Amino acid sequence: MLLTKRQPATRNPQRVTRNPKPLFSYAPRTLRPLLLCGELLFIFSLLCSSVCYAELQSVLAPSISAGEEYTDNLFLAEDNTESEWITTVTPGLRYNLSGKTDEITLSYSPTFTYYDKHSEYDGVRHNASIVGRVQMTKHTELTVNDTFLKTEEQINRYEPEDETVRESREPYYTNRAFARISHQFGPADTISLGYIDTLRNHEDPEEEDSKSHAANLNLTYWFQPHLGMDTGIGYTRGEFEGPSDDFDRWNGRVKLIRQLSQQFNVFIQYAHTDMDYLGNSSDYQIYDGSVGMGYTWDEDSSMSLSGGYLVRDIKEQDNEEKFTANIDLNKAWNFKRSSISFNAVSGYKDSYFGADNLGFDWYWALSASARHHFAKHFSGNISGSYRRDKYEDTAENREDYTAVGAAGLSYQPRPWIATALTYSYRDRNSNINTDDFVENTVIFTVTLTSAPYRW
Repeated sequence: MLLTKRQPATRNPQRVTRNPKPLFSYAPRTLRPLLLCGELLFIFSLLCSSVCYAELQSVLAPSISAGEEYTDNLFLAEDNTESEWITTVTPGLRYNLSGKTDEITLSYSPTFTYYDKHSEYDGVRHNASIVGRVQMTKHTELTVNDTFLKTEEQINRYEPEDETVRESREPYYTNRAFARISHQFGPADTISLGYIDTLRNHEDPEEEDSKSHAANLNLTYWFQPHLGMDTGIGYTRGEFEGPSDDFDRWNGRVKLIRQLSQQFNVFIQYAHTDMDYLGNSSDYQIYDGSVGMGYTWDEDSSMSLSGGYLVRDIKEQDNEEKFTANIDLNKAWNFKRSSISFNAVSGYKDSYFGADNLGFDWYWALSASARHHFAKHFSGNISGSYRRDKYEDTAENREDYTAVGAAGLSYQPRPWIATALTYSYRDRNSNINTDDFVENTVIFTVTLTSAPYRW
């Protein structure tokens, strides 16, 4: 196995070519969030027009919550940590419009934050979303959603798949728009076409802004009741305002499945990735062949195990070659008053469009959680996870180990009031010492809800 270290990406003006920017990219930074909110309302109006002639029901659910948060490491520093108290007030509004086969949900929850020592970070967080589903025909469905987030937090609590951590507490915002049309043309045969557009913009000029445009086409087809195929192709365009190189990425997969029983199957799979950087970073291709098996216990529990051989062919560098063993396990147990879940996953991905753009990432992760109802209105939960990320494209060959633990109690004395007390622990250990940190957090919240208004 040959593993090589690569230098950080630098821009090459003679090689970089850009597609025309979206219209809102030319707007001043202060106006861009307003334009994105306009995009949310535009999507909402389109979805409303698709269901306005159906039998409609509207549900409006207001709420408000107040919380107090204590952290012993506000800036996630390795040394010289600083504690802080943060008071939050969050009014919320959720509106649902549903017809016989179509549905739209609009939600908005601003959070007013008040820092005890660092009042310069006082402000308003924004969390808004639109989710829509339109049944175009009996077997064809359109799904659309758009999510907007603005916050000063360093860890993204709303996107758990983003493992990167910001170094600044200056505000930033993200917007993610998604649309997919899917069609079922057989008992288990489906085809879908999807598009995802993301945008990330920071007020701190030291942090890198990014955006992406991605499309994918997926097909599942069963030649016979016990012999099928799952295949897909995708394209992603990544654009950055900083040291990272823009890129075009194509990826595809073909998976041949043999169903041996209702729960058990075996498969052979090939996946290919073609990464083309528009700068000095080295282009590469991935050739990934594997065989494996899958098992399904029930709707919430399944397992996939596979092993194979992977080659990453890096332009003008030695290839990376290794045997692979991947797992994707989700197991849940439900009891009369308790529930337990366990998850294990491993594989590789490109780490872009987060707080850091770190390139190719080998990862594995374990997580578990449990909940128990001590009484009708009183419950507790506990969870933990451990994850390893190895970023092959960084000059330092960066490797992070992240441990997360949490425990909480919830009490709802009345239908309209709920309280929660949560403790969380996060420890990141990296071979780059400046990225190490340990944080302990305690949060207490009280939430008031009103009976939904229906018409």
